[in-house]
Amino acid sequence: MRHRSKFWLGLAVLAACSRPASGKLIDAVVATVDKDVVLYSSIMVQIGKELEMLKTTATSQEQYQSESDALVHQALEESINTLLLAREARKIPQLEVSEKDLDLYLEEVRKLFDTPEEFVREVGSVSEFRDRRRDALLAQRMGGSRMAGFESEVVISEDEINAYYQEHLGEFATSERIFLRQIFLRVRDEADRPQAREKLDQLRQEILAGTDFADLAKQHSQAPGAEEGGVIGWQRPRTEDYKGDLNESLEEAAFALPAGGISEVVDSPSGVHLLKVDQHEQSGYAGVNEVRLEIEEMLRQQAAQKKYDTWLADLRKRSRVRIFI
Repeated sequence: MRHRSKFWLGLAVLAACSRPASGKLIDAVVATVDKDVVLYSSIMVQIGKELEMLKTTATSQEQYQSESDALVHQALEESINTLLLAREARKIPQLEVSEKDLDLYLEEVRKLFDTPEEFVREVGSVSEFRDRRRDALLAQRMGGSRMAGFESEVVISEDEINAYYQEHLGEFATSERIFLRQIFLRVRDEADRPQAREKLDQLRQEILAGTDFADLAKQHSQAPGAEEGGVIGWQRPRTEDYKGDLNESLEEAAFALPAGGISEVVDSPSGVHLLKVDQHEQSGYAGVNEVRLEIEEMLRQQAAQKKYDTWLADLRKRSRVRIFI
């Protein structure tokens, strides 16, 4: 494995100095797919920016060697797959890439550069750049078409959904939460706090007598959400990983209430609050019926991906792929 790493490191290092005064890349064939070739220059086009960044972030020669090796291997595999997929796409007229599509793409790329000369310096041969883009689009369309086909073939049974749910129950854990409203009166001077508390207590008595909380919130609350009936929204209790949005006194009072419950008047540094909990959900697990569609879609994608990977591997076996390392 050591000689392979040295080979790829050699390519990576060469990338920094492979464009001589003439503006041409020193090139080599690094792989073939039947009669098609993967060029060193095309690999460098894919990972050039990542290699430049790696030069500044790597803390040692060993790290640079390892990560540049991985980048090149990944780009090489992607290039081989692109050739395989593009070749298959050419057999399907509906997947054809029009010259207009390529013209539009090149025009968008040119806009990224200040001058035509800068564009040419960056992409090299425009015709080769255009061909690479055509292959990439063909491969993308071929891959998307096959994945869509495999997904349409997959049927997920109820047993599979239930089995996944039971085996991964922890993924569907739900924390305690409440849907909270408030009527808030601001207190700018502590001398005014008793009067504000008295007013809120009067409103509380009206609510207990049957007046709608939301209507009184619209009329009296001085907090955001007043126009929506004093809505604060869904709240979770604070934990080690979650700081929460309510101060401790409000949180303690709110989470002590049952669904439909109205609090006593609660003080905070900025004023006084009257709280109402519309819904109070305890911690537990989402039911299988609540997450059925989520599970089914995930299992369908996983099954389709396996079919796709098998299909692509078979496509590769039926082709003569050679890697020169």
